[in-house]
Amino acid sequence: MSNEPGFRRYVEAVSAAVGADHEHVHFAFCTEGPESEAYIPLPRQRDAFPVREAALLWVPSGGWQLSVETSSTEDMIILGSTTGTPVPQPSAVRALCEDYLHPSPR
Repeated sequence: MSNEPGFRRYVEAVSAAVGADHEHVHFAFCTEGPESEAYIPLPRQRDAFPVREAALLWVPSGGWQLSVETSSTEDMIILGSTTGTPVPQPSAVRALCEDYLHPSPR
């Protein structure tokens, strides 16, 4: 992302695509270096992870990572990530969430 308003709109579009509450989304845009980041807490996933919170993390070098929070002393558990571009379409991020949080029966 080359500018802060564009990054904000992108994060908001991803948030809407995954059904997250915009009030809890966090993002930081930096004009120099790869320090921009985003954090989108996902709606409670009672079936997939009944006692843990799931979230999306965005890092410039790799795109979105779907993670599950652990105790405050442990790192988050990364379940999966988007591939290809670091700025995938919001529908691709939604598909990542669906694959891990709402898998189809086999």
